[in-house]
Amino acid sequence: MGPVLAVLVALSAVGSTQLPLERRVFCDGSDYLLQYDDGEGWWLTWGGAYRGVWFRVEDFTTAPVDIIGLELWFYHHPGYPWDTPFFFAEIWTGDDQSGPVTQLYSETAPATHDSAVRLEVDPPIGSGPDFWVLVNTEMSSGGWPSSLGDNGPNFTGHCHSFVAGNPWSQGDLMIRADVDPLGLAETTWGRIKSLLL
Repeated sequence: MGPVLAVLVALSAVGSTQLPLERRVFCDGSDYLLQYDDGEGWWLTWGGAYRGVWFRVEDFTTAPVDIIGLELWFYHHPGYPWDTPFFFAEIWTGDDQSGPVTQLYSETAPATHDSAVRLEVDPPIGSGPDFWVLVNTEMSSGGWPSSLGDNGPNFTGHCHSFVAGNPWSQGDLMIRADVDPLGLAETTWGRIKSLLL
């Protein structure tokens, strides 16, 4: 089977807005990163006007956290060109039942191929027990730029990745949150005390 036929067969099997990659892409993260993906990109998707990950803080820590940054991964497949690299990176309140409820943050950014887009959230945002990070693609006519996702089972046995409100069945999208695990400013007594203990 030739490469073009293989791609057509793959598309007919998985739908027209996602595609398996020919080789995996490694996506290393930074310290204090909340992520459900396993760090290996196997799929790309351009489905829906938004794609998002629901974060449940207790999956990672019992302490409250401040969101201080976002890390988002994209892949520009030559057979599916983007009509724009720009997207809105957003943080919302809400859980898995309610979905995104109240928008807390939005920033326009350009996606880059096969590398992390890192955004600083300043001032930091207190997360609460649940929050969402979304890639809003409404600047595009077709869901671009395309997001990367892994090929593994869901991290906690629950779906955390969604495309336009529907569970994304391939695994977890590479949408991550960078946090201050103590939720305290650098100069507070609580921060100094925790570093000395």
